[in-house]
Amino acid sequence: MFASKVGTPLGARNVRRAFRSIIKRAGIAGEWTPREPRTSFVSLLSETGMAIEETSHLVGHSSTVVTETVYRLESRPVIRAVPESGTGTRTVSGAAGTGRKPT
Repeated sequence: MFASKVGTPLGARNVRRAFRSIIKRAGIAGEWTPREPRTSFVSLLSETGMAIEETSHLVGHSSTVVTETVYRLESRPVIRAVPESGTGTRTVSGAAGTGRKPT
């Protein structure tokens, strides 16, 4: 996925080293891995309501299965309509896949 300046493939260790260097130069605190921006990207697309098929395509998945089961369930809120006595419905949300109950 990543290439060196001369076009040869970079190994995972070199990618992590380069990533740490970029994070440090950017002044970002904490320990970050190259996977975290990808997860954040999927979460942000999900939160904006982008179709799962479109998100899956953008991150290079051949189907929506991985996007749905791994990435999207990490932070996508679950929204459902709950009948409210006498006045229609109210919205209830919670985080899918986290074990948290809707509020």
